[in-house]
Amino acid sequence: MVDQSSIDGRHPMMRVLWKPDVAKLTQSNAQGYSDYPTNATDKMLEMPLTKNLAKLATMAGLVAHLNPRVNILELGAPIPDFTRHLLRDVLRSETPYKQFGSYSRGYFTANGELFVEALESADSIADSFDKIQQRVEVTYDLIIFPNPFYQDEFAPERLNLVQSFLRPQGRVLGRLPAALEVPDMAKSAGLGTVQIPTGDASEALLLASRLKDRGGESDENIRRIVVVERGCNSAFKDFMVQALSAYIEKPVERVTLSALTSGLVTPGTTIISMVELYEPLLATMSVPEMASLKIMTDNAENLLWITGGDQLSGVRPNFAMVSGFQRSLVLEQLSLKFCTFDIDQPGAHQQATVDNILAVLDELGSEEIRDCETVQKDGVPYLSHFVPEETMNETFRQKLGVRQALKPLGQVKPCRLTIRDLGQFDTLAFKPTASSSKELGADSVEVDVKSVGLNAKDIYVYCGKVETRGATSSLECAVSRLTAGDRACAKLQDGEDYKVVSTLPLVFATALYALSDRANLREHESVLIHSGAGGVGIAAIQIAQLKGAEIFTTVSTEEKKNFLVNHFGIRRENIFNSRDASFLPGILGATNGKGADVVLNSLTGDLLHDSWRACARFGRLDMQMFRRNVTFTAFDVSELCDISNRTLSNTWERLLKEFMTLYRSGQIKAFDPLRVFDVSEISQAFRHFSSKNRMGKIAVSFEKDESLVQVLPSQYDSNFSDHKTYVLSGCLGGIGRSITKWMVRQGARKFGFIGRSGLDKEPARRLVHDLEDSGASCTVIRGDVGNYEDVQKCVEAVDGPVGGVIQAAMGLDEHIFTAMSNQSWHTSVNPKVHGTWNLHNAIKGRDSELDFFLMTSSVAGSVGTATESNYTSANSFLDNFAKHRRNQGLPATSIGLGMISEVGYLHENPEIEAVLLRKGIQPIKEDELLSIIDLTLSRPDHTLVGEAHILTGLETQGMKKLRQMGFEGTIPTLNDSRASILASSLDGESDAHSKKSDSGLPPALAQTLEPGGTNDDVLDTITAIIVARLANLILVRAEKIDSKVPLIKWGMDSMLGAEFRTWFFMAFAVDIPFLLLLGAEVTPQGLGEMTKKDMMAANRFVID
Repeated sequence: MVDQSSIDGRHPMMRVLWKPDVAKLTQSNAQGYSDYPTNATDKMLEMPLTKNLAKLATMAGLVAHLNPRVNILELGAPIPDFTRHLLRDVLRSETPYKQFGSYSRGYFTANGELFVEALESADSIADSFDKIQQRVEVTYDLIIFPNPFYQDEFAPERLNLVQSFLRPQGRVLGRLPAALEVPDMAKSAGLGTVQIPTGDASEALLLASRLKDRGGESDENIRRIVVVERGCNSAFKDFMVQALSAYIEKPVERVTLSALTSGLVTPGTTIISMVELYEPLLATMSVPEMASLKIMTDNAENLLWITGGDQLSGVRPNFAMVSGFQRSLVLEQLSLKFCTFDIDQPGAHQQATVDNILAVLDELGSEEIRDCETVQKDGVPYLSHFVPEETMNETFRQKLGVRQALKPLGQVKPCRLTIRDLGQFDTLAFKPTASSSKELGADSVEVDVKSVGLNAKDIYVYCGKVETRGATSSLECAVSRLTAGDRACAKLQDGEDYKVVSTLPLVFATALYALSDRANLREHESVLIHSGAGGVGIAAIQIAQLKGAEIFTTVSTEEKKNFLVNHFGIRRENIFNSRDASFLPGILGATNGKGADVVLNSLTGDLLHDSWRACARFGRLDMQMFRRNVTFTAFDVSELCDISNRTLSNTWERLLKEFMTLYRSGQIKAFDPLRVFDVSEISQAFRHFSSKNRMGKIAVSFEKDESLVQVLPSQYDSNFSDHKTYVLSGCLGGIGRSITKWMVRQGARKFGFIGRSGLDKEPARRLVHDLEDSGASCTVIRGDVGNYEDVQKCVEAVDGPVGGVIQAAMGLDEHIFTAMSNQSWHTSVNPKVHGTWNLHNAIKGRDSELDFFLMTSSVAGSVGTATESNYTSANSFLDNFAKHRRNQGLPATSIGLGMISEVGYLHENPEIEAVLLRKGIQPIKEDELLSIIDLTLSRPDHTLVGEAHILTGLETQGMKKLRQMGFEGTIPTLNDSRASILASSLDGESDAHSKKSDSGLPPALAQTLEPGGTNDDVLDTITAIIVARLANLILVRAEKIDSKVPLIKWGMDSMLGAEFRTWFFMAFAVDIPFLLLLGAEVTPQGLGEMTKKDMMAANRFVID
């Protein structure tokens, strides 16, 4: 049974959302920020707001993007539509991943008191202030004025009042009428202001924030700058160097990459790398270039890497490699402050670019860096967050949890009716079936269903096997008696109503087959028809009347008896009760003890036995009454529809023609009463059929495509062509095997594989054998995807059009970067970077054939992994290359895969999988992986640049389970500012040992250092902090860990070591060498002693 609660919280698919960095907003680049809200407003505005209010809400959203835990206060007269729009549409208040900490609205009294009410959701907003409480000690990150400012609000006392409720990094946002000058008193009150154009000459937006002294701590920390260049000189480089010299008030040094030596990078040096400003380096990095790069990363205190890649649009994807490189390096070299800055057009917007770069330098020179990655577009800097891909995740949860959803019928066809819980008509729903876009067989007809008639069998088995009547939508050449558009029910005539005729076939075919073919009812014979007011009963009565038989029948109510008397002229004395055995003496009495010649029975149990006894000699029913020469015959009329049995299907065709002839000649009548339900009311239709008072027939109309129906999602929506060939790289093993087999199940029949080992390995041979057994044809090219000639050979071998490309090639060669060889670097880079370019170039000219271009990337490319800088760089390229293709109008998607269980690399290396599970990382099972790929490939538009990259492996479900078990959980990614939306969704947000006191020390250590703390106390406290972190890493209670036992005995390995080392540096600012952590002798207590000594040597604390 599915655990729905475990499904509801799933959000396996994320995307990287880039928005303008409001912290770098200046008056000179304000127009660029204005353009962003305009675009966003056009997409999401659904409320009756003015455009300026919508822009205000979007600007507030940018502040929340900077800090998803922002505490917001809205001041002034309520504007409910604005507040609802801001909360629901911008800040996502109705989702588990809301982008704010708290939201209140209120007002100041005349004497300066603040009254507020807290709002939890958009639904809790009243048109006027409701639950107002006085608050005097709360401060806010953002104060919003949705009503236009007026002059008095800039009075000194008013500004000081607002400031008193503003946090140190807080902001004020509001609407500024054009007639109102921003007074100098705003600046004198310590507020810097920026006016943001709205496109409305009468009003601008005003963003005010506390003024910062730029020449403080950062200038002192950035004392020496070395600019490392490569390639030719440019005016922009010179302009940049001049600005940097002015920034540190002394000349910066310039050196080429090839001339860089370790002697030039002295302690405290800040390096500005322009080696990838115009030409990419990392994809083709030579041995000498790699050596020079290591000089930078091994010796610099701060490193700012500037690229000219236009990463936001994916114009030059090779430049994106440095993003993955940086994410790994900061985990390997913890004391290195490493930031990246990408420019869309080097040389354009020169002053804005310089201003933005200097702002990044300010952060590099501060104690803590808020965001390490910035991309610039049209002079505006952007920063990113990981956000759930809400639409895809909702579909994923529906499929996983088999949850019903309302959809228009036209969007669901083709489909079949099914029921989730037997007997519960509320769970009736339609389930999509295989697409009807595939070619029909030569003797096939496709019918567009217009109406269905309900019958007792449908109720009895609670399923969707209902007869269908409709119009042919397509057919093939061997079909000679129908044309597209024909009205189908043994071919209807104009004027015949779908809803009426759909109720006739099954019941009249049953009556004809029963009374004519099987019972051979003749004139003057008697017939007992049970349930005479039902569908089959009414049909049988009409057929019996045509044959001149004497009719006896049973009904369950007096109303039904009157109905048969009035509509069909049945004599009242010939109608008996079907609810008990009283019909037996009744029929025997009416026939002078003889009984009926024919009994058409629908009763069960004891009443069935009484029906037997109602048969006359040589009658037609029986089982135990053969001695009276009674014939018993039973049939399921639906079996006559078996097209594999020509005799049966010919009988069915004859019966249809016969009853339609009778109907059109007026010898039999359509059902009256006939109750018609729209398909949206199908549950009510089933309930009505089950009513004991129901008479006549029920039809369900499918004529309105806009009718909303309950839909059970199909497991997969992708359908692959059986005549196109799919080119697959890296798919002969691991995850690729699973994907390929799934593609065959979804219709693919032609594959072209390329792999370095071809069919040498047994798993590859077994895969190809299995595929061919399933009817697929496979071409396998032994070759390296990193070699263009091999890729071209594979594409040229393709039979027919190319349907899609899957690039899953990879290479692993793990080392920390400072010890990595150039060969190891390219082992990971070549398959993904050069291989992807080769596939892209080899299919040029055939792009119109392509349905998809799928790349399996890794979440490591987005979050970094120590010892895998080559691998993370290559995956970061893939993620940007998907944007590159989409920017050209070509299909492409990169899926950053997280922890995949059951198949692939981790399944084949269970010790690594176990470590990841202990860290609280949520695994993705094989069927979930296929569902994610299916959702990706079945999306309607593969050209939207912002949706080119899907990220997985960042769910917080596993972490929540660990915390419920009493462990704090440790996913380092959640400490990344880009993951702050995810982190804020967790209770407790971050563990206590990562927090610091005002002194910059762990709180427990700071408390120990208070007067009276001894040397031994300090050592014990540091050791206890280390033991607590180790306990969380290995999921063992801290009291069970002996601090004198070596770390390696507790399971310390390279993966745990990388995480432990990162935490250690964050907690104590002490950088532990990797090899020391993995040594055979180092213990928690030994680490504590070393840490105490290093911190005291650095004057971090003094023991009295």
